[in-house]
Amino acid sequence: MTSKNELDKILAALEEQIKKLRSELRGNSFSFEEGFSRLQKILEKFINTLGLDTELENKRRIYGHIANFLSKRFNNGIDVCKEATYILCQEDDSRLLTEDFPSIQAKRIASTAKEHLLAIKVYYNWLESSQVCQCKTEIFSHKPCDTKPVITRVEEELTWELLPDDVRATFIRNNKKDSVGF
Repeated sequence: MTSKNELDKILAALEEQIKKLRSELRGNSFSFEEGFSRLQKILEKFINTLGLDTELENKRRIYGHIANFLSKRFNNGIDVCKEATYILCQEDDSRLLTEDFPSIQAKRIASTAKEHLLAIKVYYNWLESSQVCQCKTEIFSHKPCDTKPVITRVEEELTWELLPDDVRATFIRNNKKDSVGF
């Protein structure tokens, strides 16, 4: 979820834009239609900014599950396992990556993990009765001594606002009746 600090910055920026708009309205520098149009653009930009944060937070959440799995499986710290996760997922978002990314240790973990990971799947299932979405992350892997794959599952419930944009769009298109998987 977006931190209070980030949300506070976004709200301050929105308040600043609304103050400017009020000032211009008082000065009669444009018509009601123009003012309404500008307010609409400000709000769209604000909502889009929140949408980007939602996407980023969903990435962080899913990557966190994968990093926890790697940390437990390969007995390494969570931070280096997050780096290894970014390598495995070919992540290039600078908001997630550190300056010294990737570390040598993260490269080693990612290389070893590639030999053990079979698939990572994420499913979203709308629960009409509780008005939330069940998000299930499944990590399929194998250990050298096992003949069957091992499935690690992480289940959580998310509100509508916390879902990725493409998941919400699919649920809207399908009237929230189908599961969405990646």
